[in-house]
Amino acid sequence: MANPKIKKEFAISHDGLFPRSFWNKIQKRYGLTDREVQVLHVLCHGKGNAEIADTLFIDVETVRSHLKNIFTKTRQHKRAALMARVVHLWAGVEE
Repeated sequence: MANPKIKKEFAISHDGLFPRSFWNKIQKRYGLTDREVQVLHVLCHGKGNAEIADTLFIDVETVRSHLKNIFTKTRQHKRAALMARVVHLWAGVEE
């Protein structure tokens, strides 16, 4: 039987892609806002701007603004590089 504490932590992250504690680490490391973390989270599912906007109930232009901020704060310039950075951090590979 699964550990209920672990199950709860994954449930908080909406879907179990990464545990909530990992998203907190990303947020603190790069100084992301709560909304920027949410945008990044949905982006890591391979969603485009329109799908991110629909998922988070925000305008596509707002998504673009958040992504611009995320790219600046993480010093990444492409979605694939940003997602790779997230995976590397999860795997414990430092910059």
